[in-house]
Amino acid sequence: HTNLQSAWRWALSLRCEGSRNVLSALRKAMEVDFKDKDKHESQGIYLFTGGVPDQDVPTLSAYVAEACGGCALQLHVCLFYVGEPQMNTTPPACYASRTDTATAYKEVTRAARGRFHWFGEAGIYESDDINAIVSEMERALNYSQKCAFLVASLKNQSRKELESMAEGGDKSKMLKQSQPKKFCPPKATAPSVTRMV
Repeated sequence: HTNLQSAWRWALSLRCEGSRNVLSALRKAMEVDFKDKDKHESQGIYLFTGGVPDQDVPTLSAYVAEACGGCALQLHVCLFYVGEPQMNTTPPACYASRTDTATAYKEVTRAARGRFHWFGEAGIYESDDINAIVSEMERALNYSQKCAFLVASLKNQSRKELESMAEGGDKSKMLKQSQPKKFCPPKATAPSVTRMV
């Protein structure tokens, strides 16, 4: 509870400023020398950002792939894109369209085996979690439809067999055919001469 409260106070004290030096931020998060590191091993890092990183994407992707390789660490990116910057102000040091920005962070996220989420003024543009849920629902629907088709097919086949038997006319024949045959165990025989040799 105390850690959560102190983390909340720290988050409230943050202000938007500076650059988007994502590589430096990731290094600070990934290369920390904890006391009792085995007890505090991170499993995921969440990067909350609002624009394209200052570094080129291949450099970032290579770094996170190496840093996350061989361990359970994953980088998850939450991109909050609230619109294009006003052109009457000083443009940011590094600028890209919202699609290019999302593409860049998707590539970095894939390199780190993480999940990508893209939010904006209109709501959710893209989310790996939502895509996974929708995919699971589609698979379940497909499986359900196949099961329903199989049940209908079996019912139809059973109905046709009963109708063809009924058309044959003799109900006693139908009853005899539908009763299971009794199992007769094999008769005991004496071993043959070749078996005894």
